[in-house]
Amino acid sequence: MPGITGAGSVSRNVRPLHTRMAKKLFIALCIAAPVSFALVRPIFPQSVSVAAVFAITGLVLSGVLLGWSIGNLFHHRRRAMLGFGSVLVCFCFLVVVADYFAAHEQRQRQSSGTNVVEFTK
Repeated sequence: MPGITGAGSVSRNVRPLHTRMAKKLFIALCIAAPVSFALVRPIFPQSVSVAAVFAITGLVLSGVLLGWSIGNLFHHRRRAMLGFGSVLVCFCFLVVVADYFAAHEQRQRQSSGTNVVEFTK
């Protein structure tokens, strides 16, 4: 009988495991990249080197996220827009974090006396 399907041939709209895992990994990346930048601010006063590790990790994760979002642009437009939004947040955090490190560098130079401007006549 052509119209009847057996129990073994029930067709469901089930996504493959790798697609579900890729989606979960992408969402985790969309969260992890901005969070690693956000953790720089509270950690910075205690340890500048640990804060630098978080900043570099955020930069790497946002680069990976940007590449993956560009790759998803034509096949999964919603997912790509989520990725681009997360990269935009990362960029804003990067601007703030760069100011923290620049201010720290300037404070170090001032404390060591290398930032003294000498005027010659």
